Amino acid sequence: MIAAALVLLALVGFANAVYFTLLAYRLLAPGVGVLPRVCRLSDHACEAVVHTKYGRLLGIPNSVPALGYYLLVVAAAGTRDPRLLDASLVGATVTVLLAPYLLWALFVKLKTP
Repeated sequence: MIAAALVLLALVGFANAVYFTLLAYRLLAPGVGVLPRVCRLSDHACEAVVHTKYGRLLGIPNSVPALGYYLLVVAAAGTRDPRLLDASLVGATVTVLLAPYLLWALFVKLKTP
């Protein structure tokens, strides 16, 4: 049951990362029908974040490493390999610790409503 829930959440995260990767590489225009509600606060909220220094790590969009992370989570849930589960935990911890910084950048530095 827990493994199935983990896979489901990882697939949702993967879909989100695919969306933001396509947006970052300008392969998808902001404002298309799949745009998340939080990005509808203003016309260019997502684009403003994705195309700034806060939307990139070492020059690549933040969503690109997330693609690999979510695949790792699916693999960890499927195999129940302790090493993969530990790697997933490390990735989740980094994500949780990074989230407040990204929210600060979004609302304070970029002044997104």
